Order: sequence, then C-alpha cells, then structure tokens
Amino acid sequence: GIATREQPPDDFQVQSEKLKFIFDLLDNITSPIDLFDRYKTDRLFHCDIINVDSSQRGHNLSKLLIGASLDRARQLAIPGAF
Repeated sequence: GIATREQPPDDFQVQSEKLKFIFDLLDNITSPIDLFDRYKTDRLFHCDIINVDSSQRGHNLSKLLIGASLDRARQLAIPGAF
C-alpha cells in the first residue's frame, strides 16, 4: 500500500495472536522513526507481511513478490519503503 503523511496505513483488527504480536512488534520498531522526514517525502510504500502457501514454498515467490512491489513503488516515484 501507499502511506501518506496525512493518511498513514489503516490499523486493522487481527484475530491471530501471532499476527497481532508481529504487527505490534513492527509498530514498536518503526514508531520512533519518522520515515517521511528521513526520506523527505509525503508518500511511502508499505508492505506488512508476505505470505506464501506452504505448498508453494521454496520457489522464491516471496522474493519475487517483494521485488515486484518495490518495482511498482519505483514506477510511482515513491522514494521510500517500509
């Protein structure tokens, strides 16, 4: 997704305690850092979790998905990602 300074990524409710823990951890890690200031921008690309079905693992799909996402962010001239 694309986050802006005025409209950060939406918080959403997670049923899984494991996912809730991961999202809380990620929020705590990034919250003291103002990435908009660091990258001198009002727009950032954000990707929270990449998940590949266990039957498809071992084919570098996560790497391909992340790469395609970052390529799209570059096409949109978004200077930073988190």
